[in-house]
Amino acid sequence: MFLKNEMKIRTRIAPSPTGLLHIGTLRTALFNYLFTKHNGGEYILRIEDTDEERSTREYEDNIISGLKNIGLIHSEGPDVGGPFGPYRQSERNDIYKEYLEKLLESGQAYYCFCSKEELDKEREECMANKLPPRYGGKCSHLTPEQQTELHKANPSPVIRVRVPENTDVVFDDLIRGPQKQNTKDLTGDFVIARNINSPLYNYTVVIDDHLMQITHVLRGEDHLSNTPKQILIYNALKFEIPKFGHFPLILNADKTKLSKRKNSVSVNDYLNDGYTDKALLNFLVLLGWNPGTEEEIFTLEEMAKLFTIERVNKAGAIFSLERLDWINSEYIKKMDPNELTKACLPYLEKKEWIKIQNEKEVLVLETNEIVSIATISALLVHEQKRLSKLSQITENIGFFFTNKQTYSKELIMGKSLTLEKALLALEESLKVFKIMEIFTQEEIYKNIVDLIAKLGVKNGEILWPLRAALTGQERSPGAFESACVLGKEKSLARIQNAINFLT
Repeated sequence: MFLKNEMKIRTRIAPSPTGLLHIGTLRTALFNYLFTKHNGGEYILRIEDTDEERSTREYEDNIISGLKNIGLIHSEGPDVGGPFGPYRQSERNDIYKEYLEKLLESGQAYYCFCSKEELDKEREECMANKLPPRYGGKCSHLTPEQQTELHKANPSPVIRVRVPENTDVVFDDLIRGPQKQNTKDLTGDFVIARNINSPLYNYTVVIDDHLMQITHVLRGEDHLSNTPKQILIYNALKFEIPKFGHFPLILNADKTKLSKRKNSVSVNDYLNDGYTDKALLNFLVLLGWNPGTEEEIFTLEEMAKLFTIERVNKAGAIFSLERLDWINSEYIKKMDPNELTKACLPYLEKKEWIKIQNEKEVLVLETNEIVSIATISALLVHEQKRLSKLSQITENIGFFFTNKQTYSKELIMGKSLTLEKALLALEESLKVFKIMEIFTQEEIYKNIVDLIAKLGVKNGEILWPLRAALTGQERSPGAFESACVLGKEKSLARIQNAINFLT
């Protein structure tokens, strides 16, 4: 099934489809992808879907499409031009059974017929003696005749692997350095299958990684405790052991493990909230890795060139929304107008301000007007530098999608103008707008600057009340930008409405 290539690095990402694509899963996938690309290897996707009760195809589709859409495309599979993958454990039961039978035949594993009550009693005795729970090995020396007899009463016993006594399991973790655990600290001969047709995680992952020729198992620190057990299974099967590396956990600000009680953990949540996929990857790569320079903004290709496992930290990485916001704002600033508009239009639709008609026009729902997307784009570009996430686009531009401005004297006068000065500013601006034949932003700017000079007043004495009259909002694009996107007719009407309100 696999072409033997001992020189090529092969890594894998192996999520369980028991929920939507998780931030932690994405970071693990990203680190595997970057390490593999940096070293010219192959990156494999394997779906570990043996948990029948919690695994769903909906979650699987979300994970697979999420990883691909964000740019972390696996090396094998019909969807990427190859014959295999993504691999699903649920389709590999015959393979797992074959190797279980080999372990049973060799004596490296055996059937255990102990009842739950017996195991509970043994566990309680260990705890009473202040010892860690440990299986005593009651079934480890049953004769074939005894096993046959016990099979009659229990035709579906668990399977345990034999664990050598008082033996150090050692490995050199690529991130955490030399690791050692003595088998006396394990739980004794541990279960690797609920029965011959129901293998468990620590066993299946060894079979899969061996057959898929995985050279480097790179995963989260929470899997570190599984590694000694998996090495014992590798040894029992006489398989070559891959290299292991365990990434630091992603932590909340209080240094607890990242959880949905304190932060969103679904990648979908962040994308839907207006974080770009490129910014999210850029943010995640810096959670546990540093480039050794002051640079913080990288493309995926730049990350792959720079990424080395030696620069992955041991300490947990703090998930900072403030840092994510800053990185995202840098990506938004670099968007061209078309890209920005395409990304922002869904938020305007969700707000029920518009309905997209075609590639060039939208329907403004409140006013029932058809407006060009180019006009909307001009409005969005004015807000581009203020955004830390795309969903914020609706905060300051609502004035464009309604003719129902809400005025107050405090809004129009600002903090320093008298009623008389505010009224004068609006009346003079109205006169200027009425005689303008070309109503572009440049012409609006030129005429209003001339007005300010003519009246001998400060810029804010004209621009503040004018912007407030045009938008009816405390925060919005500037007066020139707002007038331009509204157009001459609407601008005149709104200034007149504000004058009427003040008088």
